[in-house]
Amino acid sequence: MRCSGLRVRFGDVVAVNSVSVELPRGGIHALIGQNGAGKTTLARTIAGLQEFESGSVEVNGVSIPSAGYLDAREAGVDMVHQHPSLIPDLTVAESLELTDPSATHRPYSRQRVERRWKEYLESHGVRVDVRRLVRDLSVELVQSVEIARSNPGVGGLLILDEPTAALPPSRIEALFERLRATAAQGVTVLVVLHKLAEVRDLADTVTALRAGSVVLDTTPLGHTSDAELSRRVVGAALATPKPSASRHAADASPAAIEMRSLCCKGRAGDSPLRDVDLTVKPGEIVGVAGVEGNGQRSLVDVLVGLEAPSSGLLRVLDANIAPLSISDRRDLGIRVIPFDRSAEGMAGELPLWQNVLSWDAGSFRSRKGLPLVSVARMRKAAKERLAAFSVVYGDIDQPASSLSGGNAQRMILARELPGSKVLIAAQPTRGLDIGGVHAVWGAFREQASKGVPILIASSDLDELLEHTDRLAVMRGGSVVAVHEHPYDVQAIGEDMIGARTDA
Repeated sequence: MRCSGLRVRFGDVVAVNSVSVELPRGGIHALIGQNGAGKTTLARTIAGLQEFESGSVEVNGVSIPSAGYLDAREAGVDMVHQHPSLIPDLTVAESLELTDPSATHRPYSRQRVERRWKEYLESHGVRVDVRRLVRDLSVELVQSVEIARSNPGVGGLLILDEPTAALPPSRIEALFERLRATAAQGVTVLVVLHKLAEVRDLADTVTALRAGSVVLDTTPLGHTSDAELSRRVVGAALATPKPSASRHAADASPAAIEMRSLCCKGRAGDSPLRDVDLTVKPGEIVGVAGVEGNGQRSLVDVLVGLEAPSSGLLRVLDANIAPLSISDRRDLGIRVIPFDRSAEGMAGELPLWQNVLSWDAGSFRSRKGLPLVSVARMRKAAKERLAAFSVVYGDIDQPASSLSGGNAQRMILARELPGSKVLIAAQPTRGLDIGGVHAVWGAFREQASKGVPILIASSDLDELLEHTDRLAVMRGGSVVAVHEHPYDVQAIGEDMIGARTDA
C-alpha cells in the first residue's frame, strides 16, 4: 500500500495534511498518534470511505479514487471499524447477509443463509450460533465475526481502527493471535493502536501521526524506543508519573467513602454485590480490579444511584446516600466517569456546551431569581473547560456524538473533574491516546492532592498497579482482598481467578 501527499479537510480543519505512507506487503503495521491526529481519517481514506482533497492512494498496483469504496474492495482492502457495524437487532446470519455486497440478488432462504454463514465463520475459526441476535454477543465475539467477514484474502489489506479499545485485557491476546494468523496467510494488517505495550506486542512496524502529519515514517519496532515513540506522538518526552502524594498521608484519616456489608441486586450481566466491605479515605486513590462481570459495574451503579442497595451501609462524606437521587448525589459533590461513554456518559444529540454544563446551568442564571440562563456565558465556559482537557472539536454547537471516542472521554472528564468532592471512575482511560492517558492520571493525582477520594474500576491492571494507593479485588460480587502498595502482582492475579485458598 502506498499513499502520497494525501490531504483531507473538514471545513477549515485539515485532518490529514500531505501524508505519504508506504507499507510493505505482508506483516502487521501499527498506526499511532494522539486523539485527533488523523489516524482514523487516514485509515478511512485508504479504505475508500473518505474523500480526499489531493494526493493519491495505491493498493496492489490499483489506484483508489477519492471515496472509491468499491474500487478499494476490488483491490483487496477492507476495514473493521472501532464501533461494530453489525446490526444489533438482527441475527448474526441476517446481519452478515444484509451487509454482504454479493448477496444483493440472491433469493432469500433463512436456512440457506444460516448454513452459509455458519460454514463461513467456522472456516475462519469463529464458532458462534448464527441464529443469535448480535446484541446478545460479547464485544470480543462481535469483533471476531467482523474480522472474519472482512478478511480480504491473500495479498489484501485489512485495516482495524482501535480494535482493543472495548476489550478487556484478557481478550486482547486472543485478538492478537487472530491477527497474527491473518497476517501469516498473506494479508497485510494495518492497526490503529494507542498503547505502546500493545504496539510492541503485535506489530512489526510503526508509523506515527501528529496533528494530521507524519512525524515518524514506517519504521521497524526494533529500530525505535518507547521514549522516542512517545516523543514523536506527544511532541515532548513524557515525565515519569509520580506516586500519589496521599499514599502514606491518608492512613490516619476517616473514610470519605464507606461500604459495610453492602448488598445490591445489580444489573444483568454482572454479579450482584454480596457483603462488600470497602473504604476510601480523603485524597486516596483506590482501584477495583477483577475479571469483568464480577460486580465492578454493580459497585459503580450503587454508588452513583443507578441501583439501590438491598442491605448494608453506604456512606459518602459522612452522609447516608442510599436514599438520595442521582441529582442529590451530584449536589453532594459525587462525580462519575461511567463505563459506557456513549450510552451513559453523554447526550449524543445535544451540542457540546450542553453536555459539559447542563448540570451546572443554575450557576449561569442571567438574573438572580429568574429561571433564565445566559447561553453565551455557558458556551464560553464550556469552551474553556474543553480547552483545559485538550478536547479536539470543530464547533461548540456540534453534537457530542460527532466526537471521536477519545475526545468524548475527554469531554466527560472536562464535565466531571472540576468541582468534584468524590470521584467514581470506570474505565477512565479507555480509548485515550498516550498523552491523554498521562493527562488523566495527572488530573486524578491533582484531585487527590486536594483531598478528593477517588475510586477507580478498571480492567487495565497495569494502570491500577502503577497509579493507585490500594487495590481491591472483586470476585463473584464480593471484595475478596484489598492489597496495599507496593503490590504483589502474583497474589493479585491469584485473587482475581480464585487460585488462593487464603483469599
